[in-house]
Amino acid sequence: MPDPLTISMALAVASRAFSGVKKMVEMGREAHDTFDQIGKWMEASHDVNKAKERAEHPSLFKKITASGSVEKAALDSLIGAKRLYEQRKELRTLIVMSYGIESWNELLAMEKKIRAERTRLIHDRIKARQKFMDGVFIAFGVVAIVGLIGGTIYIVIQGGS
Repeated sequence: MPDPLTISMALAVASRAFSGVKKMVEMGREAHDTFDQIGKWMEASHDVNKAKERAEHPSLFKKITASGSVEKAALDSLIGAKRLYEQRKELRTLIVMSYGIESWNELLAMEKKIRAERTRLIHDRIKARQKFMDGVFIAFGVVAIVGLIGGTIYIVIQGGS
């Protein structure tokens, strides 16, 4: 589950990148010059979207240990997603008006490629870590239960002797 700081940081990166794109377009920069900045915005946008997804489906460990922050993280990620939606609409208008619809379509293709790569590399690692933590938590619980049962049997056997 994401912590609010991660969502806030991703939103800050997205907002800075979005401001940079707007300035570059206003200055009349070429499309390829702005695409680097747009790529940064897309990466931050993807991070916020994945954080929202993780907030909606927290790990077992997070559900048990941080129930109050689950709702806060979900709210933060929802607000972030709405802000990014508005930026995306404005970004589309800027790109289409300045460079044409072809550039917007090129940008969408680039976004798809970035999203696929980042999902594969970064966010799958986060899911694996969550599964590992769930496994450790479950293993600890099983060991504790086995220890309690074994201790009870030991005490019963010792008491009967």
